[in-house]
Amino acid sequence: MNLILFEQNELSPEAVLRLTGERAAHVREVIRAQTGARLRVGQVGGQIGFGEVQSVTSSHVQLRVVLSEQPQPLLPTDLFLALPRPQMLKRILEHVSAIGVRRIWLVGSHRVEKSYFSSPILKEQSLRELLLRGLEQSRGTSLPEVHVISRFNDGLESFVNGADRETIRLLAAPSASAELGEIGIKLGRETPIALAIGPEGGFVRTEEEAFAVANFQPFSLGERILRVESAVTFALGQLQMLRSLNSARQGGGEA
Repeated sequence: MNLILFEQNELSPEAVLRLTGERAAHVREVIRAQTGARLRVGQVGGQIGFGEVQSVTSSHVQLRVVLSEQPQPLLPTDLFLALPRPQMLKRILEHVSAIGVRRIWLVGSHRVEKSYFSSPILKEQSLRELLLRGLEQSRGTSLPEVHVISRFNDGLESFVNGADRETIRLLAAPSASAELGEIGIKLGRETPIALAIGPEGGFVRTEEEAFAVANFQPFSLGERILRVESAVTFALGQLQMLRSLNSARQGGGEA
């Protein structure tokens, strides 16, 4: 936990924050903070700052909070993800929240088990808790927006309609031959991206055709076969690297 997150309604008018449960236990047993120590804190959806420890007891930790910094903004990246099995979804949600994806579509497809949509992980509170864990790791405060849609066509339509007009649309496809660095996309730091990643085994042919109609450009993640959770973080990392490289070239005056 690199950032202690709290909700706005947890902070008193005197800027005092009272931690209980897991957060208090973390401060006592992991950080081992004493009175007077300063801890990094952040308000969900708001600013970052520090909390000065006023008291530590077996039941709670009390902090005096000062918020003064703006958090890192979310990336202009949207993720269309064929719903993976629940245990894998837990890890993916933490990872993409930490990375800073702004919107996530969890969608059904031919190779997605319908039973996955009955998982309690998809309940609003469970999703929120997983996303908050990612923010605690990365010192972010902005939660990504999550859409859960069981029908593939409905999900793709919602995804496309939610994208900005200038969005670059990309599909990670096992059948593609060219990798991201070879397909000639130009990414600035603010270029919006729509990234689609399928289930184990990829999207079926009719689904890939639907992406083609929606102007998604297929690309390969390489010769190795990756699990979905690895493919998600690998692709997002590559996209962020391309953003940084292109921005550096532009800053250096290259064409």
